Order: sequence, then structure tokens, then C-alpha cells
Amino acid sequence: MSGWAVPMDQGRGIPLPPGIQVARMGRRAGAWILDGLLVGLLMLIPTILAVVSGAVSLNQQALDQFDAEAYDPFANVTAPLLRVNTGLLVIAVAVYVAIQAAYYAGSWTASGGTPCQRGLKLRVVDVASGHYLSFGMSLLRWLLLQGLSLVIGSVFFVVLLGNLATTPANQLFSPYHASIYGAGANAGTGLASALVSWASLIWIVILIVSAGTNPARRGLHDRIVGSIVVSPVQFAPVWPGYASPLPQWPGYPPQGPPYPQQQWPGYPRQLPQYPPPSPAYPPSPSPYAKPTLPDYPPPPVPPAAPTQPAPGDGPATELPDDAPNR
Repeated sequence: MSGWAVPMDQGRGIPLPPGIQVARMGRRAGAWILDGLLVGLLMLIPTILAVVSGAVSLNQQALDQFDAEAYDPFANVTAPLLRVNTGLLVIAVAVYVAIQAAYYAGSWTASGGTPCQRGLKLRVVDVASGHYLSFGMSLLRWLLLQGLSLVIGSVFFVVLLGNLATTPANQLFSPYHASIYGAGANAGTGLASALVSWASLIWIVILIVSAGTNPARRGLHDRIVGSIVVSPVQFAPVWPGYASPLPQWPGYPPQGPPYPQQQWPGYPRQLPQYPPPSPAYPPSPSPYAKPTLPDYPPPPVPPAAPTQPAPGDGPATELPDDAPNR
């Protein structure tokens, strides 16, 4: 992947703006695991609420009848093991479900991702517009992802605790005194809970496989809702003086390559404005080049010395007219 341009397959068949790519499955799985751990800590709230309010408590009569030293400790326990206030229990379970719904659906609507997804630079957005999901879309995505199995499992959890609060403990736990009613009720509730657990696990596997085999990494839940999970493309550092003119989706800070090298659907091509080139400087002389001497003016020529005339070469002497002839 080039550090200066977005490869053409980042959209996987879906037009994405430059600087945005389809999120990788490894990063999505990591955010899902971290979110599960964080939600598990939040589940302490309804648990403490159920214990403090008295929604679920141990039956003191059953504890008095329990014989820890006997071969069958529950043989003489004719009282139910738990005391359950159904109304308070339903409220605690409803709080449990509401916390998960608010954590996932509320986060997708408010900020485009859960705290762990945002920490890993993931965003869940509308595939058509690129904006955050509406609350209805977020709630449907959560129900398809894990909310529906959570609601069904919570119902069976309330039924199971109700059986423990109405059936004598020896009919449920003692191998010698288990009645047909007690064993049947316990077995039926346990079987239904196991079926729900297995169905939830199979459904999660189906979602993972459907997302992993889809070119845009959109599982069945994303395709039904119309969502997509994206992340920013990691680019090399931008050169100083070259601002990115690329459009961005909501929720992502401006970032990207210094100039787009490919034209994306719906985005006009923009050419960068380069600064003027630096003035050319004369090349530095090579240390091995022959030095050249400066051009000095030639020295002055000295005047010529006077010459002596040779004998007979002098000028003729004119004689006066009255000179005698000799």
C-alpha cells in the first residue's frame, strides 16, 4: 500500500472517499473482545442491584437443612434453595439489558463507535451517506449482533431462578429424592438454556464468516441494517507545506496523502499547487579541477633605445657656394 495514494480496492466495490478504507477483521475482533470485557465490568451494576434489593437471596431454611457431612447433603433439604422476588429480578435483568443496549447502540449513534472501537480508530457508519447510524439502525444492529440472544437468554435466566425458588432443593440436587416434576422442570429449563447458548454461538460464527467472506467485510447484520465499519488509511507523514485537499467523512480528523493520485467517483480531481522552484545556484568547484588564473592586463612595453648611425650613413653636408674647389 502506497503511503501517498489510496489503492483503488479500499472501497471493495463501495465508493469511499480518499483516506478511508474498509476496517480489517483483526482490528474489529480486537475491539469486540475489549468491549465484551468492559461490558462485563458494567454488569456488576445490575448484579449488585439484585443482591442489595433482595431480588435474589439464599433461603435460610434450606441452609439449616443442608448437611455438609452427609453422603447426600441435599437429602433432607425440603425447602427451596433460593428466595426470589420476581418483580425486582425482572427490573435487575431489564437494567442488565438496557446497559448493553445503551453501550452499543448509544455509542454508534452518538460517536460512530464504542469506546474500544474509537480507541482502535474504527467507525460504524451508514454505507449510503457516511454519517453515524440513527438510533433505530443502531438498535437493530445491536439486536442482530447479540441483543436478541441476550434478551432470550435473560428470559430463561429468570425462569431458571424461579424454578430454584419454588422447587425443593432435594428434588433438584439429590440423586435419591429427585422427583419427576423437579427433574423434569430442571432438565427442561437447562435444555432450553443450552439450546439458546448454542444458537447464539452458531449465530456469532455465521456473522463472522459472512463478514470475513464479504469483499467489503459487511456481515449479515451490516447488510440488513445498511452499515459498514471503516477506518482511516495510514499514510506516511505529509511533507511540510503540502496540505491535504481530500474530503473527509464525519468524525475523522483531516488527514491523507499530500495529493490524490487517483480520481474517485463523486470527487473531482484536484491538482496540488506546488511552490515555485528554488533559484539555481552555480555548481561548487571540484577539488580536482585545474585552477584558472584571473585575466590580468598585459605589462607595459618599454620604449626602444636610440640607435647610433653608421659611418657614411649620416646626412650630406651642403657646401657654401663660394667654397673653393679642391
